[in-house]
Amino acid sequence: MKPATINLEKKARLSLRFLQASLDKKYYIPYFYIVFQEDPAEFRHHSYWDFCENPARHLYGMLFSRLVTGENKTKPVEARLRETIYSNFSENDGMSYRPASTVFGISKHATDLWENRSIFTALYMSYLVDKDKKAKKCADGIIEGLQKFAIKKGNGCYFSKHTYNPGYKPGKNEAPVVGQNMGGWLTPLVKYYEYTGNKKAFSLACGLANFLVEYLKKGIWFSNSDFNTHSMMFTLAGILRLAGHTGNKKHIEWVKKQFDYIIKVYGSSFGWIAEQALSNKESLKHGYTQSCESCTVTDAIDTAMLLAKSGYPQYWNIAEKFIRNYFDQAQLTDSSWMTRSASLRARKEDTIVSSFKNIPQRSLGCYVGWGGINDFVHPAAKRRKTVQNCCGPHCAYGTFLIWNNIVTKTKEGVWINLSLNRDTKWAQVNSYIPYEGKVEITMRTNADLHVRIPGNVNKNAVNVYVNGNKINKILQEGYIVVKNLKIGQQAVVEYPLEIEKKSEKVMGKEYKLEWKGDTVINISPSGKIAPFFKRTELKTAKAQFEKTKYNNTESPVNW
Repeated sequence: MKPATINLEKKARLSLRFLQASLDKKYYIPYFYIVFQEDPAEFRHHSYWDFCENPARHLYGMLFSRLVTGENKTKPVEARLRETIYSNFSENDGMSYRPASTVFGISKHATDLWENRSIFTALYMSYLVDKDKKAKKCADGIIEGLQKFAIKKGNGCYFSKHTYNPGYKPGKNEAPVVGQNMGGWLTPLVKYYEYTGNKKAFSLACGLANFLVEYLKKGIWFSNSDFNTHSMMFTLAGILRLAGHTGNKKHIEWVKKQFDYIIKVYGSSFGWIAEQALSNKESLKHGYTQSCESCTVTDAIDTAMLLAKSGYPQYWNIAEKFIRNYFDQAQLTDSSWMTRSASLRARKEDTIVSSFKNIPQRSLGCYVGWGGINDFVHPAAKRRKTVQNCCGPHCAYGTFLIWNNIVTKTKEGVWINLSLNRDTKWAQVNSYIPYEGKVEITMRTNADLHVRIPGNVNKNAVNVYVNGNKINKILQEGYIVVKNLKIGQQAVVEYPLEIEKKSEKVMGKEYKLEWKGDTVINISPSGKIAPFFKRTELKTAKAQFEKTKYNNTESPVNW
């Protein structure tokens, strides 16, 4: 029996369920929208995008979820998604192109760099997880194609467009276009270099990062324009990953400055972050207010964890608060509020662009797209009562990132960075949080053990036990250190979880939060449709238990 607390493997299985249920099985492409504002609810197609980037997002979401669960049941579906992806390599220049026409009508036959980022990620993950050689060949081709678009300037390089027509050759004096077309490539290129040794990928990542930081270093990068915070955070994480190889401290400091500003101005202490960083607040249409796409939450958690590993361990506290709160709540686990008008839903037939069959059940496992601060559905978002399904696969990736960083191993020993349930070849972690301030660690190797203590815990109130015997605690840089543990020994770290009420302004509006340790158990005002943070049952001081077994297979990739 294990504590019935956050179980990332359950979240990953639910993601796999959704990623399959949200596919249009006639074309094997995803529906981009879940629309709630009408009865019946529907899955709705987007455009040509559903034939290029979206299949890739779904594919990499499935691959990362499989690593968390240790299961292979979705491999046939993944193969069909790859066939869709392969069909768009039509120009023999290495890049994936939008189809010139689809069942939805005529589209612009062009190659989009952000879309190719998702496609490249799906391909190299197919190679790393399943050794798919065709996927690797296509991934190598994309890198060759990218190099032809890159304009070199000093020790950096940039792209002059988001989207290129077939045969386009950029002039060396074309001006840079700064956005997700560049920053979105950093993490994929760095990870590909790490696992394949492709030096062209590394060189391109270095050039893009050098240009971006130099170009934007005079201040916060969105001071003169509007930016999507998902692409911003994804860029910041990529710069940090590259700095892990180059040791560039100036880049790390720059990322820290950007991250702190975004969270302060556009975010919250519990993980909600506005979708747009706006230099001109009038750019939101009249009557709309800021909403959150949970892709951004994934990338903010990723950036915080990377900052923690780059010399700022206090950022683990930010990561864990975001995980326990908005990220945890953002996955749909109860769709009962959608089940109105059953008779109407039963009569409405699917069309070429929409599906109406059993949408509440098929939506389970999706993640917030345009979500409210206190509700899964934001009634005043720019797309009202709608989910964008790019978030589902990207948060599946986020689940892997979190799972992969709970327990790490260095020459100094085994590190428990996040107080979440996990089993690895180094240690098994059972977390009783947020019911009790208690974490059990059973060693699977001989090593020193380092257990992070949340930043808001009174360190004098921490107690440590080994095999039931209390020992003197050693505290170093926010971690309890237990020396010379042997295989099979169990260490238990305990501390009180204080319940406190705080007020916080988010995007100019005040909210009253009730916290238990790092977990929000109530928020006021409350959501109206599918409210978040209704967790007062967590006030109890005793954890519930469930029969479960954690996956302890070793992942072929680490983030």
